[in-house]
Amino acid sequence: MKWKRKRWPLADQGTFLQKTGELLSKGYRMKDVLLHMQPFFDHRYDQQLQHASLQFEQGASFLHVMQHMHFHPHVQSFLQMPHSQNTFPNVLKNCGLMMTKWSMYQRQLLQIIRYPLIMGLFFIAFLVVLQMYILPLFEGLTTGEKNPYLELLPSLMFQGIQLIGCLIAFSAIAYLALKRFATPVQQINLYLRLPLFKRWLRYYLTYYFCSQLSILFASGCSAREAFTILTTKSNTPFFQEECKRIYEQLTAGERLEEVIAQRPYYDPSLAAVIVMGQLKGDLHQQLDELSANSFEQMDRMLKSVVARTQPILFAMLGLFVFLLFLSVMLPVFQLMNSI
Repeated sequence: MKWKRKRWPLADQGTFLQKTGELLSKGYRMKDVLLHMQPFFDHRYDQQLQHASLQFEQGASFLHVMQHMHFHPHVQSFLQMPHSQNTFPNVLKNCGLMMTKWSMYQRQLLQIIRYPLIMGLFFIAFLVVLQMYILPLFEGLTTGEKNPYLELLPSLMFQGIQLIGCLIAFSAIAYLALKRFATPVQQINLYLRLPLFKRWLRYYLTYYFCSQLSILFASGCSAREAFTILTTKSNTPFFQEECKRIYEQLTAGERLEEVIAQRPYYDPSLAAVIVMGQLKGDLHQQLDELSANSFEQMDRMLKSVVARTQPILFAMLGLFVFLLFLSVMLPVFQLMNSI
């Protein structure tokens, strides 16, 4: 059967997972859940949902169906973890919340960038016209010694644009080279050296790590069993290597909280949370709580970035417009003085 869409938008993925989790927690069967989803999405995904229902009737797992529907790899990674029938709806709700948040951030960033980008392209086009046609016209109208300030501002602005373009190109090349030649651990270690990115990355790694461990511990896995599963089941290469190293240290006789305290990738409170969870016998709940707190911190930081980015972009655009105004008016003033 051919698919009309290769991948659902993140917002629709989030809605689907959250609604599915809610209906499953109320006792609905998967076939009934998919039937309710068809009118909810205005019948946009009827073909995929009908095919998914057929797959469930044939005994396919939820993960297998989500893979065929091309859901986000992070969702698939969470679904690969062993879970009980009672915890599965909550796993779906959490995955849905994550996709909904990411979709919101993407939409907000696009809205912030779109207007300055369009104005910037218009500005560059006008600057080219100014440099090639308007300024030479003023030069032909003026007599005497050429004013060195006539082309100074346009030249400086062109150089600034070229510098920004070179920085963007260099950053893209460096990122692609890093993805190609550096190991996942080396990449994360480098990202942790970036001051503006370090805190957010730690919150993300803590969120992801605690979420998956919480699911495994709630399913009755021991620490060694959990890290054995994560080494093979995680869709993230970094966590595969990280969990393999942690498993080796646990096998060598080290305690989990001691191993985690040595890792620079997670929130410093994680080791203390593990100790408290082991003492109280509710480690999976403690990890789930820390995961939720880390997600809230990520949410706050991204909202802060979004709130600060727009004024900065508009301030830069206003500065360029002011310089462009000076570039046009200075030749006019020179012409008026020469009359």
